[in-house]
Amino acid sequence: MSEATAAISQTNSNGLATASLVLGIVGLVIGIIPFLGWFMFPVWILAIVFGIIGRKQSFKRTSATVGLILGIITLVYKFGFWIILAFVPTDETNDTTTFDNNNEAVQNDVENEESIENNNNAAINNEDNNTNNEETEEDLENQTFHVGDEVEHDDYSLIVNDVEKSQGEDFDEPSDGNEYIIVEVTIDNNGDDTISYNPYHFNIQNSQGNITDTTFTTIDSDTSLSSGDLAPGGTVSGTLTFEAPVDDPELELIFEPSFWSADEVRVDLD
Repeated sequence: MSEATAAISQTNSNGLATASLVLGIVGLVIGIIPFLGWFMFPVWILAIVFGIIGRKQSFKRTSATVGLILGIITLVYKFGFWIILAFVPTDETNDTTTFDNNNEAVQNDVENEESIENNNNAAINNEDNNTNNEETEEDLENQTFHVGDEVEHDDYSLIVNDVEKSQGEDFDEPSDGNEYIIVEVTIDNNGDDTISYNPYHFNIQNSQGNITDTTFTTIDSDTSLSSGDLAPGGTVSGTLTFEAPVDDPELELIFEPSFWSADEVRVDLD
C-alpha cells in the first residue's frame, strides 16, 4: 500500500459567526450607555440569532459563541437592572428612606456598569486567545502527516499505525461494490486531565464526499477500539472498520474528539 499522508481541512468562512461577534461587541459597548443603549435592542437580538445559527456551522463556532454570549449578557443587564430597580422598596412619606433607596439604586447602577465593562474586557481578551488558537490551527492545517507520524490535537496524541483492506468472511461481507477498510490507531493522553475516547470520534470520507461512521462487523472483534477514558499519560490502541468503495483512491480518516469544537484532523488513507 502506498504511503499515507494526512492533512487538516481548510477553514471555511462563517459570515453569521463573524456578524454575531461584531454585533455582540458593538451592542455591548453602546448598550451600556444610559438611554442611548436602548436603541441597540435590535442589535442584541441579531447577535443572539446569528450566534445560534453560526454555531450550527462547522467553522468559527467560537466567534459565534462569543457573539451569542455578549448579546445575552447585554440583554439581561439592560432588563435585569430595571427589574431590580422596580422592586427596590420606597416610601414616599419618608424622605430619609427615599433618599437612601435612591443612593442604593445609583450605587447598584455604577456596580453593574463596572461589571459590564469588566465582562467586555474579558470578552475582548477571550477573542484574542481565540485568535491565537485559530493561528495554531492554521499551522496544523499547513502540515502533512504520514502513517506512523504522531499528530497532537489538544491533549490527544493520535498515531495511525496501519491500514488494511478486507473482503470480509462468508457470513460477514461488505455491501456490493464496497470493501472493509481496517484502520489501526493509537491514542495517548498528553494532558493533565482525563480524556475520553470513542469510535464515534472517527469517520471516513470517500472520493465522492460521502462521510460515514464505523461499520458493525466481526472481522476485527478481537482488536476493535471500544470507548472509555484515558488518565494523564494513558494510552490505548485498537482498530476501526469502515465500508468504502473498492480501491477508492481518496479515502480520508477524520478525527474529531470534541463535540464542542469543529476542529478535526484528516488523514489520507490511500
